[in-house]
Amino acid sequence: MLSWLDLEKVLFIGHIGNKTEKEHGHMLVLLRSELQKQSLDVRIKSLFCVKGADYSSKPWDLSDAAGGYMFHDTQFSILGNKGFTDEVIERYQQLNKKTQEVIAVNKERGANKNVEAVLEIFKGEKPSRIEIGTEILRRVREGLMYDPGDWKLKSMIEEITMKLCDTDQEFERYAYSRLNNIFR
Repeated sequence: MLSWLDLEKVLFIGHIGNKTEKEHGHMLVLLRSELQKQSLDVRIKSLFCVKGADYSSKPWDLSDAAGGYMFHDTQFSILGNKGFTDEVIERYQQLNKKTQEVIAVNKERGANKNVEAVLEIFKGEKPSRIEIGTEILRRVREGLMYDPGDWKLKSMIEEITMKLCDTDQEFERYAYSRLNNIFR
């Protein structure tokens, strides 16, 4: 790739994914010439022998956000660099750090985390759907979670109701009632 005559800049970051532990890489590529996406894809696929779901590309809009995303996994190494200064790379890393802080807050306030919190509150009890919904809305009001909207709120209430079933028999009654309402 470094021998391409029209290559102005490239930054290639290799990762072992935090979640999947699958090796993968990200590149920012800036060419001196206009090249269709399909043509660039052909060049890259021939270099790295990738195909199908093992490859994805998107034209770079020259924003720092794309550079920040390249550092989303903690285990990374710079496999190639032409034209990117240490200061720019540091800026990308700092941008990602800020992004990860926002993601962490969003996870804390997200629906999944709050389903678990409400389950803990009602552990061993048999609250009504209204009581469960009220607790969720209280959490929204207190800034502990984002408003999930009506559809997701109903989904959360049903999930909590189902998970509060202590016995198989209780679960069977819940399942029968819920499915009977859907398929009547």
